[in-house]
Amino acid sequence: MTSNDKTTESSEVNGSDLDSADEYVQRARIKDFSKPTSAPWAVVISHEDFQKLMKGFYPKDMDDKWVVQTDGPDEQGFYTAKFARSWTSFLIVSLKIQVELGENGEVLSDRSPQIQEVSWELDRKRWGSRPDEPYTDKDAKEIAIALCQGRLGFTLPE
Repeated sequence: MTSNDKTTESSEVNGSDLDSADEYVQRARIKDFSKPTSAPWAVVISHEDFQKLMKGFYPKDMDDKWVVQTDGPDEQGFYTAKFARSWTSFLIVSLKIQVELGENGEVLSDRSPQIQEVSWELDRKRWGSRPDEPYTDKDAKEIAIALCQGRLGFTLPE
């Protein structure tokens, strides 16, 4: 593992990590961006869709190709939804999400969660395709939109 291949993993599983079949949702070891960049993206999502992001997605077979995992909140109260390739664990796209938290750290329902920023990997080799063309915020947003709809079951506004 190189210094650029830092991994993120969850150290414990609690009741909120159970899916509808009462099986533990798996947590992936996701390798951080090697060459990150970001752009603002102001998108409001519902609390229901935020919960789907929190639950995430772990591939059941090799055809699924993606992991979606949300971590947080961080010290500033932001959550990060991570979209990574399942075979390489390379982080390709992430969304920085702001939610209103109560005194005990609970998500308050009086203000909708808002995506503040989209980040993506600039190292084209990590994407595994289009090695001669640079990736843009449009590409990163398209990946997030497609995976939210295809893997998490909700439509992310464009």
